[in-house]
Amino acid sequence: GLSIEGVASNRLPIRPLEQLPTSRQRWALAGLIAHRFRSSTLRMEERLYIDSWGLKASTTAAQYFIDLDERLRVWPQLRFNAQSGTSFWRLANEGAPLFDKNKQLIGVGVPALRTGDRELGPLFGLTLGAGARYAFGEKKKYAVSLLGDVIYTRFLNHLYLFDRLGFLGATTLEVDLE
Repeated sequence: GLSIEGVASNRLPIRPLEQLPTSRQRWALAGLIAHRFRSSTLRMEERLYIDSWGLKASTTAAQYFIDLDERLRVWPQLRFNAQSGTSFWRLANEGAPLFDKNKQLIGVGVPALRTGDRELGPLFGLTLGAGARYAFGEKKKYAVSLLGDVIYTRFLNHLYLFDRLGFLGATTLEVDLE
């Protein structure tokens, strides 16, 4: 990629604000398959998405729950998602000179729809994680769960930010009320 200074030296003096469409229609189709084995469960999900902004996406997730005993369950999990950019996503929006009828320069035009939001551009993400759940108390009415995920996102068409690495950790307490 070009350095920050290189990009700045090629920029127009105007700094137009982001302009997104004022409405958005979204459609998704999702499926889930789960199979219970003797002491484990495999769960797989797929979600296909498209919207009126031209964004298309797919998310695939899988978890494999293993019952170590009647109180303790552990699981690995994997999630992959990929998306195209919106129809108006550009690495950089180009300005076009505007002339009056006498061919005098009167300004610079920019695309009507424009965004710098990297989340609206093409990307893919991978999440790897694991969890554990321990049930306790009379009739196993209580449970505590721990979850840890490492999340990697790769931006396929961005000037400065190419990828992101994150971590999610969660602890939950469940109470079964009858």
